[in-house]
Formats: sequence, C-alpha cells, structure tokens
Amino acid sequence: MKLPAVEELIEAARRTAARFPVVLLSAATATTAALIVAQSPGDRHRIAEAVLLGATLGLPLLFALQLIQERHRLGRVSAILLNLAGMAILSAFAAVWHTWPTEMQVGRYFQLSIAFHLAVAFLPYAGVPEEKGFWQYNRALFLRFLQSGLYSFVLCAGLSIALLAVDKLLGISVPSVAYRRLGIVIAFLFNTWVFLGGVPSDLPALDDSTDYPAGLRIFTRYVLVSLVTVYLVILTIYLGKVIVTRQWPSGWIGYLVTSVAITGILSWLLVRPLEERVEQAWIQVYSRGFFIAIMPSIVMVWLAIWKRVDQYGITERRYFMIVLSAWLAGISLYYAVRRARSIRAIPASLGLVALVTYAGPWGAYHVSQANQTARLEQLLARNDMLAGGKVQRAPRPLSDDDRRRMSSALEYLQRAHGDEALAKVFGDSMIPPGRTPSGETHVSVAQIMVSLGVPYLPPRGVEAPTQRGYFSYYIGAARTAKPIGGYTHAVTVPIDRGVFLRLPRDSGALELVREGAVVLRLPLDQVREGVEAYRQVNGMTALPDSLMRIERRDGDMALLVYLSSLIGREDRGHLQITSVNGEAFVRLPVSASMR
Repeated sequence: MKLPAVEELIEAARRTAARFPVVLLSAATATTAALIVAQSPGDRHRIAEAVLLGATLGLPLLFALQLIQERHRLGRVSAILLNLAGMAILSAFAAVWHTWPTEMQVGRYFQLSIAFHLAVAFLPYAGVPEEKGFWQYNRALFLRFLQSGLYSFVLCAGLSIALLAVDKLLGISVPSVAYRRLGIVIAFLFNTWVFLGGVPSDLPALDDSTDYPAGLRIFTRYVLVSLVTVYLVILTIYLGKVIVTRQWPSGWIGYLVTSVAITGILSWLLVRPLEERVEQAWIQVYSRGFFIAIMPSIVMVWLAIWKRVDQYGITERRYFMIVLSAWLAGISLYYAVRRARSIRAIPASLGLVALVTYAGPWGAYHVSQANQTARLEQLLARNDMLAGGKVQRAPRPLSDDDRRRMSSALEYLQRAHGDEALAKVFGDSMIPPGRTPSGETHVSVAQIMVSLGVPYLPPRGVEAPTQRGYFSYYIGAARTAKPIGGYTHAVTVPIDRGVFLRLPRDSGALELVREGAVVLRLPLDQVREGVEAYRQVNGMTALPDSLMRIERRDGDMALLVYLSSLIGREDRGHLQITSVNGEAFVRLPVSASMR
C-alpha cells in the first residue's frame, strides 16, 4: 500500500532540488567537509575547514543568485556564468582563508556572511518597485527559517534519542561520533532542503498579497516594542546620569545600544505593512519616536568609542562600532525626517557597509593595523627606544600609562595580525629572543616587553598586573660578574643537554634533572614574594640582581640561578610560571659528569 504523504514529500524534495541544485550542492559540500572536520579536527584538516566555511557562505550567496536568475528570467548561459562567478568568489575565500590570523578569519567570515544574507533580503527586489512584495518575501523567508529550524531540532532530538535507545536497550553499540554526524547532516543538508522548500516561487504575485499574521502583530506590539521601550528608558536615564555625574560613558554601552537599535528596527520592519492603517496609528508614532529617541544613545556610543580610541587606538571591533554607529545615525535621521520611507534602504545600505569595510586601505583590518603600528612607533620614539629606525631596550623606566598602551598595541598586533605585523616594527631580525609560540597572547607579549626592558601591564581595565594575576619581572640593566665558586656546571634556563633544568607546566618551580630523575626542585615563589615587597616600596621599576637570585642546596648538590626574566600568573594562590630566562650553575658530586 502506497503512502501518499511520503510520495508528496519525495515530490516536494525533488522539485526543491530541481529549483535550487547549486545551493543544495553547496549544502552537501558543507556537510561532507563538516563530517571530515568532526572526525579529526586540527591542522590536518585545514583544507576541509576552509571548504566548510566557503560552502556555508555559498548557501546565502548562491541562493540570492538563483532568485536573481528567476526574477529577471536570465537565460541558461547567463545563469551558468552568474553561478560560476559566485563559486569563484567562494573558492577565492577558501584559498586564502588559512593565510589570515584567527581573529581576521572570524571577522572576515562574519562580514561576508552578513553581506550575503542581506543580499538575499535585498537583491531579488533591486530596481523593482514592489514595496509590499518586498515585505511579504522577507516575511516568508523569516517564518520559513524559524519553521525549518524547529523541524531540524525536533528531528535531531528524536533520532538522537532513538540511537540512545538502541544503544542502551538493545545492546547495539552506537559510537559517540554518530550523534555528531547526525547533527551535521541535519543542520547543513536537511535544514537547508526544508528551508528552500518553502521559498515563494512567484515573487511578483507577493505584491498583491495582504496576508498578515495576527500573531506576528501581537508578538511585535506587546513583546518586542515593550522591550525596546524599556531599554530606551534605561538608556535615557543613563544619559542623564552621565550628564549629572560627568562620568564618561561605559565602554560596553555600544553593545547595548546596538542591540536595542537592532531590536527596534526589527520591530518596525515586522509591522511596517500596518503603518498606513488608521486603527494601527501607534506604529507611526513608534517608528518616528524610536528613531528620534535612539539618537542621544548613539552620541553616547561615539563618546565612549572616542575615549577608548584615544587610550588604546583603533581595533577591528572599535572600527566596526564606529561604522555601525554612524550607519545607525544615518538610518535614524533618514527615517525620522522623511515621510516616504522604503524599508529596502536598511538591508541594502548595511550590506554595502559590510562589503566596503571588508578590504582595501579603508577596510577595518588595514586601518586598525596601521593605527596600532603608528601608535607603537610613537611610544617607542617618545621613550627613546628607536635609534636609527631600530628598536632598542628602554633606557629608563616607562610610565604605567605608556606601558599599558604599549602592551595593548603589541597584544593587538600579535593577536590580530601575527608576527608579520611585529616584524614591520622590529625588523626581520627581531621577534625578540625567548618569545614562546604560546597560544596565550599575553604571555608572548610579556616576553617581548621583557626583552625590551619594559614590564608587561595588561591593557584592559585599570588594575595592576598583580591584581589580575599576571606578572613579568626583569633585571634593570646588564648583569655584572657574579661569584660562582663551588659550582661544577653551567646550564641554560630552561633546558640544556645531559644535566638540565626543566619547567613543568603550572609547577611554579624549576627542576634539576640528572639521568631522568629530579634531584633538586627550586620553587620560584620566594622570588615573587621578594619582588612584590620591593615593588610596594619602589613602584613598578626594573629589578636589581639580588632580587632575581635564588639558590638551593641539598647535601653535595646545589643549584644557583640568576634570572633575567620571570613571566607567569597567580591563580587562587597557585603560582603558574609560563616563561623563565637567565643563567644557572650546578654543583654535583665529583663522580657525576656531563654527558
């Protein structure tokens, strides 16, 4: 007996595949790449990761291109060329993705993702005077997105429980990776297929539609608009507090204002078709009132950003906040003043902003790197650390403010642009010696600053490094000759051959190893205690030799260490040393010899 429901589903799936073959190909590619990455993530699958990211970007881009083909009735050759152009863009992104530092990878991926999704909302109606159809089209996509997400979640949860039942009740082993694979297939392939199945096929006909879900109006009016109103009141009160107390706006005000603005604009977009109805006059009052009320908060964002930029320069996040707040100001002014207001200006202008700021000398990454490099060079020059265009050690202690700014610039350049950005300042011969390829940027930066004779000071916040737990100590000048009578060997810190010193992770102590066994442990907490006592009296200055000397004796064995730098952090009373540099001298029994 045939099941009509199943036949209908298969036929619907077939029609969707025939209509969006390239989009589904991109979904299948993303699914395959994600399965490879999930099987064994890491550097071995960088190609698969790049393909995955390119394919996920292809979902909105190729979808938008397909709708353009349908809307403008392009011929077969034109459609093929358009799809090839889209694939070329995706391939180029995947090819260069791994050459960027991690932070840039994330930023550029999300920029293109935002631009392509906004293209889906705008491009099928570019140059077409169908305002009602534009709203109905985006409303259909929005509801279909929620619907497909719900279907995918229920299916994934149900099948996962079924697999668990098979494992626990029937005794058939189900590997844990099976659940991950199931989620990937549903998220990338099934969800995409279901979403595409509900995309309107006759876009011109949507302009005649007057359908408007009552639930959507109720949700918007009584939930979204109420939330936006509450937050606008809070922001207005906060603005009054700023004016009365004359305190600078908090740095995170930008994220709150942006969230409120997005929610407010979304609320207006959802009820836009009802704006002309007499019984819905509140919508006009809300829309104009919202765009006027948000403007003082945008000014607060500008003040907060200006303060942070003045302190620590431009970074990608601050760049995007500046651009986004300027866009919000322009949109707010446009909709508050104009009587005839097309909602298409919102996705079109925001998508253009995302593309324009993606690359080029005006782009976020070039502007941020150039600004931070210039600030770092100014700091070095102001403190006489540049001689003949070359960087040298600090001839005198730097102020806390300059140290914090230098730490901030170095941390940004290291994290966001890698060693190449540092090489532009220090030269090819210097990424300073002793720098570890640690994943913790602050450790790497602290080592760089120690080599420059400048203590590291965390750039975020105003706390001293000891309050945040991080520290970096260094000697103040070239070490003078020291007596080493009674010692039989000299070894380097942290490692040499034969008899050697090692620094186990999170141990807080150096270990002297001979023939594979630890023969002496040299705790470093007494160095830290002595340095902190010294700094309470003398401030943040370079340290004398005597504070960086530590010795341990045990019978015929002894270990003497002169540290030139010590970097680490203290977490809940536990000392974690991440880097040491200096010289060590070992006394072993006469019978022992270096091998």
